[in-house]
Amino acid sequence: MKTLTQAELKHVLNFDPATGLWTWRNPPGKRLKPGAEAGCLNVDGKWQIGFGGVRYLASKLAALYVHGTPIAESTRAYVRPPDVATLAANLATLKANLAAREQTPATSTDARAMTIKRAGEIEQLEAELARQTAREAALRRFQSDLKGLRQEYRHELEEIDAEYKESRAELREFQQMAREALEDLRT
Repeated sequence: MKTLTQAELKHVLNFDPATGLWTWRNPPGKRLKPGAEAGCLNVDGKWQIGFGGVRYLASKLAALYVHGTPIAESTRAYVRPPDVATLAANLATLKANLAAREQTPATSTDARAMTIKRAGEIEQLEAELARQTAREAALRRFQSDLKGLRQEYRHELEEIDAEYKESRAELREFQQMAREALEDLRT
């Protein structure tokens, strides 16, 4: 895979360091228009921009755009899904931003489109939050069941161990009696 260069990035995207806003200069697709906001939130609540078949974190692209810092291959690797608290915080932030944006009058089609886009992102985060909540609940049930099984088996093991010790003691008594009987027969 070819490494993205600063020149290639600047050919495709514009970046405003003051606002952190990414816009398309030469969009890769027909549906995208020059000047439109680039990217979306990923499940971790981080802004990502995809082009050339690769999704990049906006923070990594900003470092390349401003400073020329190359993007490491590891930044495109799988990242563990966020926990429920992180998803809930990201969702709350998105909802607050959307509510604030809806209170200001939309003066352009782009502003209305961004509001619709944000609403879609909120729905995606809500769905991911529901999935993560279900996973955590299932994990808690599994851990509870496992704890119950451990206690049950520990109790059964203690009973078996007690029976073993009792049988061992009986065997020793029987062996002692057998030795004594043998001694009596010999004499």
